[in-house]
Amino acid sequence: MARSAAYPAATIYYLAYGLNHVDVAGADRLWGLVGLVVLFSVVLHGLTVTPIMRLLDRQHGRDPDKDNHPLLELSLIIKQRRTNVRPCVNQLFLRARFGAAAASVSSSSSG
Repeated sequence: MARSAAYPAATIYYLAYGLNHVDVAGADRLWGLVGLVVLFSVVLHGLTVTPIMRLLDRQHGRDPDKDNHPLLELSLIIKQRRTNVRPCVNQLFLRARFGAAAASVSSSSSG
């Protein structure tokens, strides 16, 4: 997420940097064009990300409407235990990778 936010910022930064170092005829038009492309990119991403992620979930055999999404499950584990995040992440990884039995063995052995 943070990486995708860097592209519009980098585009605007380098345009400003370039226009401060070189005289360009029609700089206002260039700002308008870059602003329009950035706006279009953000809107297009916002409209397409959810349908595409749902499609990818289905292709990988996951139910996108299922309530126990891994991040939701992680937040519930943290709230129930009121503990630090690392053991919870480890347990979630073990459960996702090896099934619930491995996660329960890990949590009982870690104490």
